[in-house]
Amino acid sequence: MRVSQRVSERVAERAAELTPTERRVADYLLGDHLLHGYKSASELAKELSISPSTVVRFAQSLGYSGWLELQADLKHENSRRQRLVELAPGTGEFLSAFVNVEIENLRSLLDQDLELDEAATLLAEAEKVWLVGNRASKHVAGVMHHFLSMTRPDVRLLAGDVGVTPDVLLDVGPNQVAFVVFMARYASATLDIARYLAQHMPVVLLTDEFTSPLLSLATTRLRFATAGVTSWKSSTAAFAMTQALVMAVARKVPDARQRLQKAEQLWDEFKTYLEENR
Repeated sequence: MRVSQRVSERVAERAAELTPTERRVADYLLGDHLLHGYKSASELAKELSISPSTVVRFAQSLGYSGWLELQADLKHENSRRQRLVELAPGTGEFLSAFVNVEIENLRSLLDQDLELDEAATLLAEAEKVWLVGNRASKHVAGVMHHFLSMTRPDVRLLAGDVGVTPDVLLDVGPNQVAFVVFMARYASATLDIARYLAQHMPVVLLTDEFTSPLLSLATTRLRFATAGVTSWKSSTAAFAMTQALVMAVARKVPDARQRLQKAEQLWDEFKTYLEENR
C-alpha cells in the first residue's frame, strides 16, 4: 500500500513559505479535498482565477513533482478514509449535495477525446473482445457487455475468480483486445486476469486512479472520478464513460446499424418488450 505524509501535514509544515496565492490554493483544496482532488490543474486554476502553473508550483512547494502526484496523495487519503462506515447525512439537502458531486464526477471525463477514439478503434477492430470486472466494477463491465454485444460479435465477459476455472481462457489468442474496469478498492482477481491478458493482447483500461496498479499494463487508459457524499464511491462517471465508448465503437463497426436492426427484429419476433402505446 502506498504510504505518504498527509497533504494537510505538508501544508502545515510549509505554511510560512507559501505565497498568498499558494495559501489560497491550500485553503480551497483542503476545504473539500474529496471534491477538488479529482479536478485537473486547469480546472482548479479556473475556479480560483489563477494560472495552472501556480497550481503546479503549489504542489512543488509541498515537495511533489507536480499536481498529479499531489492529486494521487489526496485520492489515496480519501480511499483510506472512506470505508463502509459513513452513510448519508441525516440532515441538510442531501440530494443537492449528491447531484453537485456527481456533476464534478462527470466533468472528470472531459479532455479524453483522443483516448476515447483510440480505445474505440481497438474494440471495433479486434476479432474478439474480453471484458473484465469484479466486485463493484462487475456492474460496469456488465453494462459494457450488454451494449457492446449488440454492436459487434465475439464479446466475452469474464467475472469472478478466473483462477477457479482457467479453461475459460482457452480461446485467448492474437488480434484480440481486453477491456478492464478497475476501481478502488481494487479486486485481486481482476489484477491477476488482466496481467495474463496483457501478455497476449492490448488492454483498454477504465480506472479511477492515477496510481491504479494496472496503469503500466494498459495500452489505452480512460479515467473517471468516484467522489461521493458518503463512504460509498460513485460509479456514475464510470457508467457514463462506458456508454460513450460503446457509441464510439458503434461508429467504427461497419455493420453496426444492420446488427442493431436485426436485434430489433428479434425483440419483435419474441415479443421481448410490451407493445408501446401509439
